Amino acid sequence: MVLIIASAPLMAGTVYITLGRFIRTLNSTGLAVLRSSWMTKVCVLIDIVSSVYQIMGSAMTASGEHDAKTGINIIMGGLGIQLAAFASFVLMAAVFYRRLSREPTATALRPHVQRRRHVGMLYAVSALIFVWSGFWLIEFGGGMEGTLTRTESLMYVFDAATMFLVAAVL
Repeated sequence: MVLIIASAPLMAGTVYITLGRFIRTLNSTGLAVLRSSWMTKVCVLIDIVSSVYQIMGSAMTASGEHDAKTGINIIMGGLGIQLAAFASFVLMAAVFYRRLSREPTATALRPHVQRRRHVGMLYAVSALIFVWSGFWLIEFGGGMEGTLTRTESLMYVFDAATMFLVAAVL
């Protein structure tokens, strides 16, 4: 369970780093909401905190009935933190891209720079990570006997397939 839950924050970290490098490559650090280095560090730090919550919750689900319910609540809190941080990141990315579209840098205007393709990739991966996180949040909200937990095919579609697509797009 711990390794499954850890996949989205690791992929999200890749997305944070990608946007930071994209901003620096386009010489457009002045257009970002936060400095690109700070944005990456803050988002990764929040992901680490949410991952620790999720790992602690996963460990608690293995012990006793009472601890399992508390563990699920802790996991859901970690997923909530992760979703909120990721939503903030996507908002910062959208603001950056909007500013870049209005005031493109000389580097961004070069013909070989495919900024729309890169931003489209970031948005597609972000949507997939949202689907993944939402699936797990709903699954844990339904408890260990919920439909999503008991239906293996749904887990393959919403867990394995989404993470595979994220890796393929990145």
